[in-house]
Amino acid sequence: MSDSLFTALATALARTGLDDGRGGLRSASADEFMYMCEDAAGDHWFKHRASRNYIMLASCSDPYIIVPLGGSFFCGTFPAPA
Repeated sequence: MSDSLFTALATALARTGLDDGRGGLRSASADEFMYMCEDAAGDHWFKHRASRNYIMLASCSDPYIIVPLGGSFFCGTFPAPA
């Protein structure tokens, strides 16, 4: 895992509002996430430090965020860190 992944994550997060868990959207920082793994498709998974919920950074020339839903750690909410 390299710093370039966190740079790509920061860029994608700057274009994406994440559910704050209170009915609104908020900006998030790459520092709020920890790297988990790369899947077979080459996409990268990150876990939010506060909520423990996952996001996926889609692997392509212009990476974007996917918020998976359904099940533990796939609730789609990302409250601001305290």
